[in-house]
Order: sequence, then C-alpha cells, then structure tokens
Amino acid sequence: MDEFKFKVQIQDGLETSITKDVSEVKFGDGYEQVVEKGINSETKTIQLSQIGTIEQISPILDFVRDHVTKAFIWRNQFNELGTYRVEKESIKYSMVGGNVKLNFTFKEAHHV
Repeated sequence: MDEFKFKVQIQDGLETSITKDVSEVKFGDGYEQVVEKGINSETKTIQLSQIGTIEQISPILDFVRDHVTKAFIWRNQFNELGTYRVEKESIKYSMVGGNVKLNFTFKEAHHV
C-alpha cells in the first residue's frame, strides 16, 4: 500500500471533521435511543492544502489523483497512522503569485 509522505502545510489550517454513523429511534414520550452503526462508525475527513512551484506540487497532484479509489497510508496531525482515500471532488488547484495552490480532502478508509 502506498504512503503519503509529503510534508503537510498548515497555514490554511488543517480542518478535520469527525462524523459518527448512528441510528436513532424516538418514542412518543420523549425517550430516545441512539446506537452506533457497526465497529467503524466514526470517520475522519481532513482538508489539506499545499502551495509550491509546479515542480513541487506536480508529484503531490499525481498522488492525490491516483488515490481517489485506491487507499493509502498517512500519519495525521495527531501522529495517528491510518488508511485514507482522496474524496472524489475535492481536488482543486489554482495559480497564486507564480506558485500553485493545491487543495484536497482525505477521508478515512475502513477495511481496506
């Protein structure tokens, strides 16, 4: 399995979302039951950006384009090793003062 080894820049933040997949049942008397769905009910989504020259950004762009359907290993900002995929519509890039700004989102991949 490939590993994302590029340095991550955090000047734009490193926004992480955690979602839980749960089932809820509400009863007429106000009582509510909430349970998690399965053993991997929590999923992390992490928005990343890189700024650099075309030569610096090209290998990163190639990596994220190749890993929309193929999982990879990455150590997140809390030094946790996990498997991720790139979200399919998250890859965006633009020119910024002679450099390239690349934005993309990693989504945790379970049971790969």
